[in-house]
Amino acid sequence: MLKAPTATNQIQVWRLNLGPQWHATLAGIPVIHHQDNEQRWFPEWRPWPGEEASLALTRPAGVEGQTLTLDRSLLHLRPGIRATDARLTLSLRSSRGGQHSVVLPEGSALQSVAIDSVTQPIRLEEAILKLPIRPRKQEIVVDWREPRGMSTSFHSSSVDAGLPGVNGTVHIVMPRDRWTLFLGGPRIRPAILFWGSSSRSV
Repeated sequence: MLKAPTATNQIQVWRLNLGPQWHATLAGIPVIHHQDNEQRWFPEWRPWPGEEASLALTRPAGVEGQTLTLDRSLLHLRPGIRATDARLTLSLRSSRGGQHSVVLPEGSALQSVAIDSVTQPIRLEEAILKLPIRPRKQEIVVDWREPRGMSTSFHSSSVDAGLPGVNGTVHIVMPRDRWTLFLGGPRIRPAILFWGSSSRSV
C-alpha cells in the first residue's frame, strides 16, 4: 500500500521497477505512464495529497517440462571380422546444467568422448556413460568398440540415449566382401545405398 502525505507542500512521484519473475495487480489511483523510454513496463504514479495505490505481487509457478531436448542422433556402425566400431553423435539443447546418462551395448569398450570437438576424460561405468551437460546447444560424439563382428545376420546396436528424440538415423557400413540379401527395420523402412566402380584406360 502506497499513500501520499496530506501535506500540500510536498509532491511525490512513484515508479515501479518490477522484475520479470513477478506479476503485479494494481489498484487505487490510475497510472500516469506505463512504459519508460526503452519500452519496458515501468508504471508511474503522481498522487495528490492523501491518495493511495495498492500493489498485489505474486510469483507465477513454473511450468513443468523437460529441460533437455535431443534434436538429432546418428549411430554409425562399421562391422569387421571380430569387432564392430561404433560412433554415436547426439545434438542436444539444454536449459539447465547437470549430468545425462547414455547406456551403451553390454561389453562395449569406450574409445573416446568429445563435446563440441573437445575430448573429455569420461569413463564408462557398467555400460553407463555419464555426460556433463551445459545450458546451451552442444554436440556430443561417442566412439566405442563392440566385441562382435560381421555374421550371417547383423543387427544394429541397442543404445539408450536416455530421452526421446527426433531425426534419428542408423548408418551401417557393410564390409566389401559381403552382399546384403535381406533388410528390415522399423515402420520407416531402411534403404540401401550402393554404387559401382569403373576404370578407364587411356
